[in-house]
Amino acid sequence: MKRIYRYISIIFFAVILTGMLSAPDATATPGSCYLKAKATDVYVKLFDLNRDGDMGSLIWQGRINQGQEVLVTVPHARFRYFYNASPDVNQPMSGGFSRWCENKRTVAVP
Repeated sequence: MKRIYRYISIIFFAVILTGMLSAPDATATPGSCYLKAKATDVYVKLFDLNRDGDMGSLIWQGRINQGQEVLVTVPHARFRYFYNASPDVNQPMSGGFSRWCENKRTVAVP
């Protein structure tokens, strides 16, 4: 009888330990998000931000039409974007806004 309790307790602790050491949920995607143009068509330039908040390399650039979403992946889960709200007109970019990018959430760009 003692042997059965010993085996049951070993199996119980093995199951608990396996659960604690298992890999995190595969659906969580830090550093991935959707950019969405809500109000109007927009041209966007997206730059990586490091841990200190310093702007790094260009990650993505392009036109996003009103209502459209674009999936982007950012190395440090932070980015800074500049935009042109009139993408058919050659004019300076506005913005310089910093945002977090994680778990495929939607980030609105003007």
